[in-house]
Amino acid sequence: NITVEGTKCKVQWEAETSRLAEQLNNLSTACTAGFAEELQLLRAIMADYKEHVSKTLDLQLRDLRTICTTQVPKAMQVALQAATADYKKHVSNELSLLTLSKPTRVHRYIEGWTDLKKHALESGFESLDGPKSNMYGYSVCQEVTLKRTDCDVSLGSFISIQPGDNDLQLEWPFRKVFTLGIMHPKDPSKVISYKVNPVNCGDDLQRCFLRPKGKENVGCGNGNLTTPEKLEMDGFIQSDTLHMFLEIEP
Repeated sequence: NITVEGTKCKVQWEAETSRLAEQLNNLSTACTAGFAEELQLLRAIMADYKEHVSKTLDLQLRDLRTICTTQVPKAMQVALQAATADYKKHVSNELSLLTLSKPTRVHRYIEGWTDLKKHALESGFESLDGPKSNMYGYSVCQEVTLKRTDCDVSLGSFISIQPGDNDLQLEWPFRKVFTLGIMHPKDPSKVISYKVNPVNCGDDLQRCFLRPKGKENVGCGNGNLTTPEKLEMDGFIQSDTLHMFLEIEP
């Protein structure tokens, strides 16, 4: 039965490509921690595998089309050709996950720093929600807080996962490593940052990474990333503006 065989083939390739994509993404996270040579080898292996899968898929689809044109009625041929095109697109998308890429970074510029700090000192707490960004399909934003302590103000930064259009197609809980940070306006190498691997977070934080239901999740990050005094002393404030970023790894 052509339909049954086509379905079996589709399910098999989906399972294999999805499983390999997850394994290689996990392996790439480990490699980027300090194994440059191994990372280059991994990239080469991935490139070879992608080429192999593409060629094999083309051969199987070509054989299937040959069978269709000789044994299947015209109406079924049209339907099967459409299904084949959709499946090939799906596999292409899965293979794209195998490509190691640089982390995705979203920048945020907080203006009116002097007034913001003043309000935090007066009220005891200020919170700023950043704009939503689509990063690897997830809808996220960077939250910034200023909280008055006994004699100073602490600046915090958090990632908040928002409800998004792609949520039903994404992996949950959220498992991508992310970094919250502050950029120096004149020296790009001078960064204040806080890196989080959701897998290593405690049970009390796992709710931050579940699929959001109707509203944004509680933010996860560092409430004491730095202080206004340190930022100003080290030259991080320029033109009354603070440059922050959110980075998510593949």
